Amino acid sequence: MKKNGDVSQNGATLVYVTIVCAILVLLATLIAGLVRAQGRLTNDLLSRAALRDAAESGLFQAVELLDAETNRVDTLSEQWGRMTADSQERYQAGEDGVFVFIEDESARLHFRKNGKIAFANVLMLTTGQDPAIADSWARIAYDWQEGLSGEADEVSGVMTNRVFSAEEELLESPLGGNEAFAAGLRDITVHGDGKININTVGHDVFVGLAVAQGISRESAEALFRRLELARDQGVFFESTQASEALKLLPVTRSLPSPEERNALLKLQRFLRVDAACFRILVLARDRTREVGLQAIYEPATGRFLRWVSW
Repeated sequence: MKKNGDVSQNGATLVYVTIVCAILVLLATLIAGLVRAQGRLTNDLLSRAALRDAAESGLFQAVELLDAETNRVDTLSEQWGRMTADSQERYQAGEDGVFVFIEDESARLHFRKNGKIAFANVLMLTTGQDPAIADSWARIAYDWQEGLSGEADEVSGVMTNRVFSAEEELLESPLGGNEAFAAGLRDITVHGDGKININTVGHDVFVGLAVAQGISRESAEALFRRLELARDQGVFFESTQASEALKLLPVTRSLPSPEERNALLKLQRFLRVDAACFRILVLARDRTREVGLQAIYEPATGRFLRWVSW
């Protein structure tokens, strides 16, 4: 019996040792996995930090480029425009590296300063929505913004007049879940003085603003076609004077019609020939990793009006 007990005890000991060994092996495997995961995480953090440094360097190089422009006229054919076109080509080709995209913020419609009607027009043109829908979106957005302006500050109790720092803040309105409305904000800004750069403005903003001033859609479209032809020929506006426009726009071998000339006069107070500020987007990509920086830069003051990273 004693011998049998020894055998039972030895068997129990063997089972115990086997369990302990299994636990140790499991722990070792878990620790090794954690070490590998930590290593991957560390490498990822180091890689992202390097990409972020590269993106910041690219952004400040863009700022230096913009500060070097002293001709007081901003066009898409200048060096910042060529840099953007080159970055678009390389980025779309799937290359790794740093890509700098610079946009004239004055080519966008100012949400508050250009008015509700112009805002609705641009939303309609940008999204292809029915005019009644675009009008309702504009009314909701402006009513919401005016409601914020009339709210009292929670701390001081003083009435506020909220100033937006980004057009995306409009997504906090009741329209926030509307994907079409969100897409329409790509031509909207909350920065600048509300004047559009006639040398860089796109079709939707130009036509939308023109129609809001009582100009017929037909005349607005004809004027923009002249602008496009002028740009294709390397012609740009050096001032917003009517005489300058008449000199530059006969690129179709015909003078602007009386309606077009009248439209230019109506738009004159909304026009400029340079950028009040620039939107700089920098993407740094390395294989599967990518980081981004976006800033709104005001050359006249050297200030960043907005800075976000991801």
